[in-house]
Amino acid sequence: MVLAGSDDRFQPTLDAIRQAKGDDAKLAATIPGIVEIERKFNGSGIELRDGLLMANNEPLPSELEARILKFKEQKLPYDALLKFWENLKKNPSFNARKMLFKFLEHNGHPMTSDGCFIAYRGVTEDFKDPHTKTFDNSLGASAK
Repeated sequence: MVLAGSDDRFQPTLDAIRQAKGDDAKLAATIPGIVEIERKFNGSGIELRDGLLMANNEPLPSELEARILKFKEQKLPYDALLKFWENLKKNPSFNARKMLFKFLEHNGHPMTSDGCFIAYRGVTEDFKDPHTKTFDNSLGASAK
């Protein structure tokens, strides 16, 4: 594996080599934990298998996977993203499970720490849906 200067693992790898000062045993113990993505997720409930991030033996949607990897590389907490995936798996719609995260990111909907998201609904002045103008979105209204 060759790490380029733009790879987030490059500088920590270089630092580890410098700190080891020729101690091969120290390098062998340090370097894999820096460069192997699989080891970055030890104990987190997710694993990298066959190039896919898996949570409880299920592959994550690609956009969610990319975001988790990015958060992990930047040392940002990604627990809310895992909780979002746990919530999303309960949705019976395959398309919703596959596309919802991409939709939320595209539209800038924020995610809460419990894995939920904040969304809004566009309505007309009389609280009807803007497309068919038949669905009532008034406070307290329910679907029929």
